[in-house]
Amino acid sequence: MKKIIILLIIILVASFVNAYSVTHLLYGWNLVHNPYPCDIPVEEALNSIDGCFTYVFGFKDWTWKSYNPKKINNSLDKLYYGHGYWIKVNCTDLKWIADECGTSCVDLDDDGYCSYDSGGSDCNDQDPYMYPSNQEVEDGKDNDCDGTSDEGWIGPNSVIITEILYDSSGTPDQQYEWFEVYNPHPFIPVNMRNWIIRDQPGSAQEMIVINADVIIPPQGFGVLCNNGGYQYNGGVNCDYEYGFSELSNSADEIILEFYGTTVDEIWYDEAAGWPSATSGSLNLDPGANLLDNNNASNWCNSPEGVEIPNGDEATPGTMNVQCP
Repeated sequence: MKKIIILLIIILVASFVNAYSVTHLLYGWNLVHNPYPCDIPVEEALNSIDGCFTYVFGFKDWTWKSYNPKKINNSLDKLYYGHGYWIKVNCTDLKWIADECGTSCVDLDDDGYCSYDSGGSDCNDQDPYMYPSNQEVEDGKDNDCDGTSDEGWIGPNSVIITEILYDSSGTPDQQYEWFEVYNPHPFIPVNMRNWIIRDQPGSAQEMIVINADVIIPPQGFGVLCNNGGYQYNGGVNCDYEYGFSELSNSADEIILEFYGTTVDEIWYDEAAGWPSATSGSLNLDPGANLLDNNNASNWCNSPEGVEIPNGDEATPGTMNVQCP
């Protein structure tokens, strides 16, 4: 009789997906086998269904042993390789996920990859379209989990520089500097992680790699600042702090690059006919957003009366005012 019970217990109820197993559990008592090819502590083995079971029973050394997650001292401390167990489940449509051995895999979005938190490689376990080896598409997401979004899809004017503050009324100027970008796409966001901000090549060239997610919404704006502190930059809400780079008060360049592609560039020069923007920003006329924004005739000073908290005339993060 004991041999029959043991044979009944050792039942495989798992399907294998991408180097880990998925055991489907129903509400109530479930007869399952240990899906791991090793002996593993009960808490570690059942991590992916934590909070959804109340008891585990197993037959070991000719005696029944039990585990209750609410108790400290349990007679069942491990799930043993090749053994079967009774698990009482208090959730519906539950999946017990286990990897090859050691760490319990969590795959909340059912894309076949374990989350970072459970030792896997899925960079976003809330999104089934983001996992390693997936094909990158134009959607503002890191589809293949390589740390970069939309490579192969970003081109010239995917974002447009629309406003620059380089000569603030506050001192030092560098602390108050920022520039604004606009995403002209009607429904796809742009993530600027791993983009390069630079000026023209030379011995004093400045180059910055954006090392965080900077998501510009469709037909929306983003503000990138030298200093991200609202109380220190004149009262500007920034989407990214780029730090050490400094803009000249008369002529300079802002060049945005991604994977070798120049997405947008501005070469402002007051001596070449660009407006002189003192105590306020350079403002791209809203009607010129899809035109040549590296043309001085499409720019003006931000109009009087439109101010940020420190008194500089500017409209960071919002639609610019039409030029006269």
